[in-house]
Amino acid sequence: MVAFDYEYFWLVVGFIIVVALCPTMLYIGKKYVKPFVDRHNGIWYEVLDSLFKTPFIVAIFLLASYIVLKKLNIQAEWMIHVFRAYGVLFALNVVWFLVDLINDILDKVYERSTKNKDKKIDINIIKTAKKAVSVFLWFIGIIWALDALGVDVKALIATLGIGGVAIAFAAQETVKNVIGGITIIVDRTLRIGDTVNVSGVEGTVEDIGLRSTKVRAYSGRIVTIPNSKLVDTNVENITTEPTRKVVCKLGLTYDTTPDKMEEALSILSNLPTKIASIDEKTVPYFSSYGDSSLNITFTYYIKHPRKVNIFSVQSDVNMEILRSFNKAGLNFAFPTQTIYIEK
Repeated sequence: MVAFDYEYFWLVVGFIIVVALCPTMLYIGKKYVKPFVDRHNGIWYEVLDSLFKTPFIVAIFLLASYIVLKKLNIQAEWMIHVFRAYGVLFALNVVWFLVDLINDILDKVYERSTKNKDKKIDINIIKTAKKAVSVFLWFIGIIWALDALGVDVKALIATLGIGGVAIAFAAQETVKNVIGGITIIVDRTLRIGDTVNVSGVEGTVEDIGLRSTKVRAYSGRIVTIPNSKLVDTNVENITTEPTRKVVCKLGLTYDTTPDKMEEALSILSNLPTKIASIDEKTVPYFSSYGDSSLNITFTYYIKHPRKVNIFSVQSDVNMEILRSFNKAGLNFAFPTQTIYIEK
């Protein structure tokens, strides 16, 4: 009769409990821990939240399965490769956990800073810090994983050092872009959400990376601009304007009398009383005699251009001009030609 091995029995029972505990911890984390952490403003509450997230749960499962394999003491050559694979998975899992935790902490730091406008941290700094930390930690994780696989890391680093010179020459443009990205963030030339005009490309900044900046043009397309070009070219930050200047050209027929012309200028000057979105500082004037029209140049300014729809305001202004001019009997000119035939 074979003796019952209680050690292996409890080992299997313990492993089953751990496997069952993993999804339970995920559920508890989403249902109870996450809402609890969100209610509190403390940064270190994010550490508690991270203990109920996928990276930590995976770490528990890896550790439990590793202990089971060690206790089983399987004598086979292929087990060496299995334990090396565990070393790789542990290394990558630790990096995954740290990157996720640090990103959550940085997000909490930014969230807390938004409550104080004087000490608000630029979102670009947070995004850049998250990318830099992620790249650094994953680089360390890959080196650690290679070491777990039995690769001679010192020799590898030495080889990379020799090849680094060639890589540096090949990556000059990339380095320029990275330096340009850091310059943009430090100088605060642009921010996410700004409306800009760069070399004829006008749109909204959606992302500022270390290598390039993404601008969504008014056509709806994403335009990717290398950061080195943004540093070396003139960037028109439209967001910083207090008002948006609009120049409108109008032409009246030649039968318009001086009194009617003055009435037209008066209507244009009084538009701010009818449209609240434009500034009182309007400049209408009789600008020139055209080939087939008496020309008026009307300059007005849209207030708070970031808070209003620019196109909607322009449409409102044009509609009010059309309505008021028609009511006053002012006729818009169109191209005409008079031919005199000599008898």
